[in-house]
Amino acid sequence: MLQVFKMDKATGLPTTNEAAVKKFRLKLIGRSADQDSKFISYDTETGEWVVEVEHFSKYGLDDDDSS
Repeated sequence: MLQVFKMDKATGLPTTNEAAVKKFRLKLIGRSADQDSKFISYDTETGEWVVEVEHFSKYGLDDDDSS
């Protein structure tokens, strides 16, 4: 996922507070586990959060290309 940042409520911009960013990273690790995915990395500069999932499910999509 891209542009995932801990936002500063006062400014509406990504926070530069190191302690808040560190806590946010730990939250992302927990969210990964909650969603049955494996946390791979989080880049605080770009906001890139990388997780690994076993599979994707698709609902309501028709695989029939004959139409």
